[in-house]
Amino acid sequence: MRRNGFAEARDPVLKPLHAIECRDAILAPDGAEPAWPAADVVIGNPPFLGGKLLITHLGEDYVARTFATYAGRVPAEADLVCYWFAKAGRQLALGRAVRAGFVATSSIRGGANRRALQAAIGGGRIFEAWSDEPWVIDGAAVRVSVVCFSPAGDESDPARGPAAACRRPARLDGRPVDEIFTDLTASRRGAGVDLTRVRLLPANAGAAFMGDTKGGPFDVPGDLAREWLRLPANPNGRTNADVLKPWMNGMDLTRRPAGKWIVDFGWTLSEQDAALYEEPFRWCLQRVRPLRRRNRRAAYRRYWWRHVEPRPGMWRALAGRARIATRSGMDLDECLKHAIEFVRGTTGPLFTQLNAEKLGEYNRALAVGTEYGERLLRRFTAWDEKKRTEVLEKLVHGYPSHDYIIDYHELKEIGFRVSMFSEPERAAVRNLFKILDSNAIVELVLPVEGKSRDRQSADPGDGGS
Repeated sequence: MRRNGFAEARDPVLKPLHAIECRDAILAPDGAEPAWPAADVVIGNPPFLGGKLLITHLGEDYVARTFATYAGRVPAEADLVCYWFAKAGRQLALGRAVRAGFVATSSIRGGANRRALQAAIGGGRIFEAWSDEPWVIDGAAVRVSVVCFSPAGDESDPARGPAAACRRPARLDGRPVDEIFTDLTASRRGAGVDLTRVRLLPANAGAAFMGDTKGGPFDVPGDLAREWLRLPANPNGRTNADVLKPWMNGMDLTRRPAGKWIVDFGWTLSEQDAALYEEPFRWCLQRVRPLRRRNRRAAYRRYWWRHVEPRPGMWRALAGRARIATRSGMDLDECLKHAIEFVRGTTGPLFTQLNAEKLGEYNRALAVGTEYGERLLRRFTAWDEKKRTEVLEKLVHGYPSHDYIIDYHELKEIGFRVSMFSEPERAAVRNLFKILDSNAIVELVLPVEGKSRDRQSADPGDGGS
């Protein structure tokens, strides 16, 4: 809107708006799906809330009832916005609306969100979409997608009336296309493949796996893990090397390795047998069990000493390192040679586009921010080193950009002591905004503790800082 010369309305709406209903749009008080009134079009900007945060922000009971109501239409892993797409899709299918369009985060293009979008559209079509746009609120640092869709058999142009049989071409990112797919790619002039319809190749079964999911603080500092490895054998005659493994993730590959280890009792060891590995078990007893006892899944609570998803299929596939060589008829060295050539050919052109100088500057800026944050937290909080490190990691590396706005509730979750403005403070802030809006220059003089007064008394003509 702003990009095309329009500004937001500054005058409040004073006339009555009887068409606006203040109620839950996706779940009725009795847990049923609420009825939406018939309309020509359904448009909106539903709330952005990721699938993993639904229970945290909406409560377990509400989310469970929502899952039950939309079972088969919206995957449980989908973001909250997908329920608006599902509702609008039902309205179109019932003939209670002609077209629909929503703003969603750009994650609507993939995973569970895309499957929900596909189900909502059904046999209809996406007639216009913007695949990846910056969000309009400064500092939000969110990328959004805009998706407009219509029901099956829609050949009309609403601007010219429903009787006008003039099929309008679809448009993606402002350009005409033949068809828009649910991943918000398109075919143009007969060229373009709908990758959302690809099928899994049986030959690739068992070749790729999701990695182990620990589901608790099983990770151990490297120094402590090495101490445990030097201990004598446990009561079962086995050493801790059976259940201690080096632990790495993507951060260790793209940044400096953290040097952590992990306790892994596998997926068959009983609690009694695990307890015979004394130090690793004691670590999990104190740190893992209290969290897992509160888990909603019965299996996760019962087998608290095991990782929640240890992926036995993956470990079975990795048991024979020469498996790929056996399939291809080549020895392992020959396989590695071809693998290296393949990776070099596919990723090499990408890495040549990286600006090493810029990467160095960015890395230094992050390091400076981390050091500055460490000094502030050490000075103004009573947190221990572990807490400071966790907070700094989240603040410096855990957000999409450094102008991302952190609200009151998130600051409290991080651990900062925050409070809402009192009414006099609110009035003072409003007055300050008025001064700033008048383009006046405001100079704040903040004396340095124990120095500014001495400096000013020594040299009255010298300005403050």
